Amino acid sequence: MDQLLLFLVSIGVAHGLQPSTTVTLLPKDDGTPNGVVITTNGQTQTIVNAFDVIEVQSGGRVVQTTTTQEAVAQAYKAVLDATPLPPERYTLYFKTGTSELTDESSATLDAILQVLLNRPVGELFITGHTDSVGNMEANDALSLARANALRDLVVSKGVQAGQVETIGRGERALAIATADNVSEPRNRRVEVVIR
Repeated sequence: MDQLLLFLVSIGVAHGLQPSTTVTLLPKDDGTPNGVVITTNGQTQTIVNAFDVIEVQSGGRVVQTTTTQEAVAQAYKAVLDATPLPPERYTLYFKTGTSELTDESSATLDAILQVLLNRPVGELFITGHTDSVGNMEANDALSLARANALRDLVVSKGVQAGQVETIGRGERALAIATADNVSEPRNRRVEVVIR
């Protein structure tokens, strides 16, 4: 439920009720804390526990309660069923000065393809990077070439080209901070996000 930190549900006049808004805080998949602050008509309420609920009623009255995972699952089944899968992230590495994957990263590519091809509407975001060896222009070009090489490879394996977006960042976002002109294999990479 990581991508659904809260629900906003408005009950409209169609049901003969005054409009209200309900916010239900859901737990994050990774267990890290989250919270929501609601401010209306000068009142501020904060919820920080999973399944805390704030209802802002007509006239701005704020009521805080709690619910359960079972109640949320029942009340919002259609929403939960339609929720996209959380993104998956991978990092693949390249041989020095090339857009050729290392042997280990080539092996990981099959797992990435399986995940992407099994998603109902998968999108693939590929960001290419370089180490700090070479000049900025050359590294920009190389990082984009790496991203595009991976795009071409996954498209050749059956992924639709329209599902893939590429960008090159050169040496601007080093995974391992180094001085200029330092060959660092962990910086020669593409970061892949599947949504």
